[in-house]
Amino acid sequence: DRDVTGVQTCALPILLATAVVTAAAHALSRLRQVGLLCGLLFAVHPVHVEAVVLFVNRKESLAMIFVGLALLAWTGRQRTILGMAAALVCFALALVSKEVAAVGLPAMLFLADLLPVGEDGPDVRRRLRRALLRVLPFLAAALLAASLWLGRIASLFSPEAVAAATELRVKSYSETLANLAAAVPDQLRLLFVPLRLSADYPSRLQTAPSDPGALAGWLLLASWLVLTLVLARRQPLAGWAMAWTAVMYAPCSNLIPLTPFFVAERYLYVPSFGVCLLLALLLDRGLTATGEKTSCSPRATG
Repeated sequence: DRDVTGVQTCALPILLATAVVTAAAHALSRLRQVGLLCGLLFAVHPVHVEAVVLFVNRKESLAMIFVGLALLAWTGRQRTILGMAAALVCFALALVSKEVAAVGLPAMLFLADLLPVGEDGPDVRRRLRRALLRVLPFLAAALLAASLWLGRIASLFSPEAVAAATELRVKSYSETLANLAAAVPDQLRLLFVPLRLSADYPSRLQTAPSDPGALAGWLLLASWLVLTLVLARRQPLAGWAMAWTAVMYAPCSNLIPLTPFFVAERYLYVPSFGVCLLLALLLDRGLTATGEKTSCSPRATG
């Protein structure tokens, strides 16, 4: 009985995170099918194994629950002061759960306010001004959390601090950036083609941002950002989903040197929501196109 209870207790945050992801995808897209597809993809994504199996990594699912709830409160149809306060409380709880997994949320809430709201929505300038005003308390909370958590941020970039944080694997911030870039191909593989998982990912250490491994990472990162901007104009929600993956991963990437690990599956738990939403949008579009072709076929119309 104890084992069953333990399994149920461990499964609860995972189920809650999946439910919140489903609801958030539905709220953003206004399409039930997209929400269900996103929730299903999130529930079965192999890269989540490390985050959900180890109890010490339960903070990942808690962070996803609270950032998802903040997003739901933020994007509600009736954007009241109460909803904004609820979003701020959820954001604070996400920061307590895991700071680096949540600190990018204000940027994504700001971008969510810029998503199209229909023909009767306010003009772009008015939406931009409103989004900036609404997100200010969240930016203040993020800056306060960063100052309390990191202390003197500038000191973290010194060679001594970098060497200590990375357990002497790299000895300068330029080497940190090189290894951050070199990790990008592995991160994208884990997000899109997670055929091989590992408990440990040894870093292929780069010594300069111009090393071949780092250059490949910079190229992939630049391609991701360009595609995000292109989609933001043509398919805004798909662009937002790609932006979520990049923005929510950035604090975990060692952009601020904090850990000796440059690749870890648990770091991708919250960012993977963006990939699941992107794939759900693509699947929904494919299913819709297939349904339209079927309904217009000679056999269907005859």
